Amino acid sequence: YLVVDEDGKESISIGDIEFRFSLDNDIKTKVCETIFDKDELEVKNEWVDVRPIPRYDSWFENVWNDFRNEKIFK
Repeated sequence: YLVVDEDGKESISIGDIEFRFSLDNDIKTKVCETIFDKDELEVKNEWVDVRPIPRYDSWFENVWNDFRNEKIFK
């Protein structure tokens, strides 16, 4: 995605429209969570810390192999 910054040092043109933006390296440890509040009919954005990737061995190939070898259901 591209966040428009009217004071940005970088630019991109799409047709006759020019968008200015800045490159931000401070967001490498953040993710933008976007939530639609249906009661308020509004979109809320919040930068939150990146969560670690869970460590587990439940990849499809492993689970499918266990299923086929009747290790899950007998």
